[in-house]
Amino acid sequence: MDPAVAFFPEPAVNNSYSLYLGMVFESVDHARQFVNAYAIHHNFAVKNGAVKNKEKTLLLLCKCARKPFNIRNLPFTEGSTGDNGLTRQKDARSMLCDCPWSVRFKKQLNDTWAVTEVVDQHEGHQLEGIDPFAYPENRPLTSVAREAMLNLVRHSNASFSTIASMLNTTHGLSLLGRDVYNRSYDYSQNPGTSTAKLIERLRDEGFTYRVKVAMDNTLESLFFCKPRDVQMARLYGQMVIIAATYKRTASACH
Repeated sequence: MDPAVAFFPEPAVNNSYSLYLGMVFESVDHARQFVNAYAIHHNFAVKNGAVKNKEKTLLLLCKCARKPFNIRNLPFTEGSTGDNGLTRQKDARSMLCDCPWSVRFKKQLNDTWAVTEVVDQHEGHQLEGIDPFAYPENRPLTSVAREAMLNLVRHSNASFSTIASMLNTTHGLSLLGRDVYNRSYDYSQNPGTSTAKLIERLRDEGFTYRVKVAMDNTLESLFFCKPRDVQMARLYGQMVIIAATYKRTASACH
């Protein structure tokens, strides 16, 4: 083994690693693991940057990188007025602050990955006193833990917070209850929520409904209303019934 090549298969979070040009890693996964551990130790999180060739280049940025989306060019502090005369009514909530921190890896001829560019400085956001596990990127889920999580979601009545606590204790993770919810949403849905089950429920509960099916046997439209609404329409033929629940607060609909 080349002594100049540094391998970090299982980086520990509590080690104060340093990033420098020329560092070499056994694989892209090991490079990513090392940077993730480095970020956690220094109270921030990383995200992928855009590259032309993902097979040969890995670019990791601070999560706060890139300028925030601000089409009206408002100032970021509540009550302040910008050069365009516009005043911000509420503080900006975006975490983006165009932080320059980044590290770039290139795949070498011997299939290792070397650090070819490092900008190891932060601007526009605080690091001191920040909990790094507040970032969802720093709360990863292993394949084994994911399978255990899905089994618990499917076959137990435990709350998401309880499941997260069990996984954290068993697998040494840092999950929150919302992580379990977000990462198991598709699997926690009741199979009885399909369109066929919905139509069956409408029929059983006496709803008036009409189904339109396309030529390829897919659902094209579904209309249904309560029996009481049908009675009201028969009594008051001039009445128009509108279900207005979309953005009722913003549109002042009641």
